[in-house]
Amino acid sequence: GTTVTVFGSEGIVLAGPVGRGDFTDQLPSIFVDRPAYGAALGNPGRVTGNANVFEAAFLISLLDARGRILVDEPVMALCGTGCRGGFDVTLRYTVARAQWGILRTYNLSAKDGSVEDVREYPVWLTPEG
Repeated sequence: GTTVTVFGSEGIVLAGPVGRGDFTDQLPSIFVDRPAYGAALGNPGRVTGNANVFEAAFLISLLDARGRILVDEPVMALCGTGCRGGFDVTLRYTVARAQWGILRTYNLSAKDGSVEDVREYPVWLTPEG
């Protein structure tokens, strides 16, 4: 075949390979990479991703099927306030039976402490073991 460098009628030019890192400006302030959206969260469950939030600090909550908070934990990214930093946290939780839950990420406003940048991800929760 022939090498293609221009795509579509808009004239989008790709000068080289495009990777995930080329789109970090499109990410939310707190991005969860694992678990995947709608995937199972082990018990204990590992949550990884990256964030660009004030002083690298934010919170992760885990809610059960009834909306009860199982975990509400502060998290520190490796970098913050103008740069994206990775995070890796393990959540331990208790449920009596397997069920859908919500993994919620958010941070508190540096200005007034209000909740902002809320993102919710459905996850499958299981009893420990």
